[in-house]
Parts: sequence; C-alpha cells; structure tokens
Amino acid sequence: MVLALAVFYAWYMTAWGANWLEPDRLPVQLLLVGLMFACLLMSVAIAEAFGSRAWLFVVAYLLLQVRRAVFLIVALRGRALGEHFVNVLVWELLAGGLWVAGAVADGTARLILWALAVLVNYVGAATLHWLPGRGQRVSLGQTEIAGEHLIERFRLFFLIVLGESVLAAGNAFTDEPFEVERLLALAIAFTGTVALW
Repeated sequence: MVLALAVFYAWYMTAWGANWLEPDRLPVQLLLVGLMFACLLMSVAIAEAFGSRAWLFVVAYLLLQVRRAVFLIVALRGRALGEHFVNVLVWELLAGGLWVAGAVADGTARLILWALAVLVNYVGAATLHWLPGRGQRVSLGQTEIAGEHLIERFRLFFLIVLGESVLAAGNAFTDEPFEVERLLALAIAFTGTVALW
C-alpha cells in the first residue's frame, strides 16, 4: 500500500505538472521520456523494494520527483506556478530524506520511514505545498486544470494497473507446477481484473 500510494502520488504530480507544459516541445518530450524511464526503474524495483532493490526504487522515485519539480520551476519561471514548484521541490526534498533513511534501514523501520515519506507527500499536496515564510504560492483558483487531460491520464494509470495485475497473475501461475486449483485461481484473478475494467 505504501508503494502504491507513492507511485500514485508521483503519477498524479506528473500529470498535474504536465498540464502547463507544451507537449510538442522537445525539452518537454525529453523530460517525459526521462520520467518514463524512472518509472520503469521503479516498476522493476517494486517487488523487491523492501528487500534487495530498495535503493533502485528510491533513486528512481527521487529522480522522478526532483527532476520534474526542477523542470517546472525553470519552465514556469516568472509565473506564480513556477514559484509554487519551488515549494513543491522543498516538500519533495523533505520526503526524500525519509525515502533515503528508509533505504538505509530495513524491516519495519523501512516501512515506517517510507510511510512517513508518503504522508509528507500527501500533506504537502493537501496544503498546496505551504511553507513557513513562503506560504502557498498558488490558490486552487489559479490552478486551472484541463479536466479531460487529467481524466485521461488517470484512465491510463488504471489500465496499466489492470495490465500489471494480469501479468502478475500469469507469472505466479507459470512459476509453479500445473494444478487445477491454481488454474481456477488464475481464472478468478483474470475475471476480477476484467470486472474492474
């Protein structure tokens, strides 16, 4: 759940931030390709993030979060939103310290530190990334969002999650000997995924 909430937050912040960028510009396209690669690394690491791939997940996650915030600061400089992403960057760095501490720790300590990092991310978003001395740099009224853009991005996120579920069920089935009970479990998992779709 902790990693799912982290990935969802990263997805949301990327979709929300991209709302103000021109997707046909080469720098934006290069940013998005880099963020996609960071997402790929996170995906590769998730299954073993509480084990041997903690650092891979954390480094990829932080590259995604920090690179996106820095890019938006530069791309939106001179606008209130650019100043807002300065606040976002500070919150990401605060959470980043907890992500790194969790990667250093193990077991329950890692889980607690990473849960706190996720909490910091969500509190930041809920407070519009308020900072002492800087306050909020935007209000909800200043953050016009292309609703269709965001809805489409969340639909794509949901489809990816469903596809990952089918792949995970298939991988689990192929790793063990064939048994009727396992085939039934695979069919139920697939049916559940189709029903969600």
